[in-house]
Amino acid sequence: MGANYFFTRAVRDDAAEKESSIMKSFLCGAAFAGATLLLSGCQSGNGGMTTTASPTTVAASASPVAVATAPTPTPVPSPSPTPPGLQVKLTEPVRGIYISGWVTGGTTRWNELLNLVDKTEINSVVIDVKEDGMMSYATPGIPLAVAVGANQKMIPDIDAKMAQLSKRKIYSIARITCFRDRITAKKRPDLAVQTTGGAPWRDRSGHYWLDPYNKENWDYNVAVAADAAQRGFGEIQWDYVRFPSEGARAGRVYPAKTKGDLRSEARVIAEFLQYAREKLKPYNVVVSADVFGLTVAAKPDYDMGIGQKIDLMMPHLDVVCPMIYPSHYGRGEYGIAHPNASPYKTISFAMRDSVARVKGTNCRVRPWLQDFSLGVRYGEPEVRAQIKATREHGVEEYLLWNASNRYTASALVPLKVKTEPKSAKKAAKPAASPSPDAASSSPAASGTPTPVASPSPTPSV
Repeated sequence: MGANYFFTRAVRDDAAEKESSIMKSFLCGAAFAGATLLLSGCQSGNGGMTTTASPTTVAASASPVAVATAPTPTPVPSPSPTPPGLQVKLTEPVRGIYISGWVTGGTTRWNELLNLVDKTEINSVVIDVKEDGMMSYATPGIPLAVAVGANQKMIPDIDAKMAQLSKRKIYSIARITCFRDRITAKKRPDLAVQTTGGAPWRDRSGHYWLDPYNKENWDYNVAVAADAAQRGFGEIQWDYVRFPSEGARAGRVYPAKTKGDLRSEARVIAEFLQYAREKLKPYNVVVSADVFGLTVAAKPDYDMGIGQKIDLMMPHLDVVCPMIYPSHYGRGEYGIAHPNASPYKTISFAMRDSVARVKGTNCRVRPWLQDFSLGVRYGEPEVRAQIKATREHGVEEYLLWNASNRYTASALVPLKVKTEPKSAKKAAKPAASPSPDAASSSPAASGTPTPVASPSPTPSV
């Protein structure tokens, strides 16, 4: 099962990166032409969104082996009061959408997405704060971000955007990619995963990674999170909180790993999460992390080859977010011939495992669901099918991913449903199944193992 998933994941990621490169070229051209209004986000899979560094930043980091500066600990900002009323706290389940830094910094698409939140059950947004090393907005109080040129101008006025979210009572989640960091790795090779020759190591897709053993990298990520919390984000979401998944292990060197360090990669990731949680306690934020979809089904002693053992991670998280996109499962996973073409069945099995995995812990599950097409066309029925399967397992929370931030509004429950006259209700025909495979291809109908049902009635979508 794991082998199929990893093969599929690698293929999907490679395809997504190619798509991302095409969009990146377009963004570069648009930026140089001054057509910044065309920027509406780059495309890739979750955790794979790429954006464009400024010409100055690119020029400054062109050399593959930069001169490393003397290591200086990155100070974590001292806790200071968040502006009154700015940090939104929800008393209802989180239902969110992902928004890139470019779209957040714009006007047209940003306002369209806020209107989507106003009109549907969506009540939360996941916003890129640090993506592949690039900060979406200026963070002058973080010395390392300034030194490596990480600060970008995707969001010119983050405080104004946060005020908008606060006014509309929209819950905000800061997405921070931890250890996949192109900017910092190129400018500070001493902080990066290295080749045997001492140069920054790159995976098969060309991505650079920070050394998870290096505590300076821990402090940097925590500083970014603390800064986001002080700006009003109610939740910190760690993404790429793992070791690389692509490329030969034999060619990787972790400079900060000492000779006597016998910790497993999974233990290192868990210790980072524990450290980060302690440092973030004064900021009163929820802490979550994105994990590979099959971590919820993996055996307790298997870290997926990336240092993600969910049982070690959950004690240090409030929420775990498995990326259970049907397109990312190989054919035959869960006994399903074509998982991508069977969103209801795939999510149902994945949620069965997710709910079982968090049972008895203080961590809750909030899955990432697919609202993009990759190999199979996804629209209203497919998105509804995934939400339905999620709710059938007693989980009301979910996040939708679409790298270009274009979501299927018709698949979402309207915020306020008008009451129909009694006569209209009598004349109304039974609603069609929201899932293309919920009836004919459901686990019960197909004879495949039936997922555990929710003990409470399933909300209608």
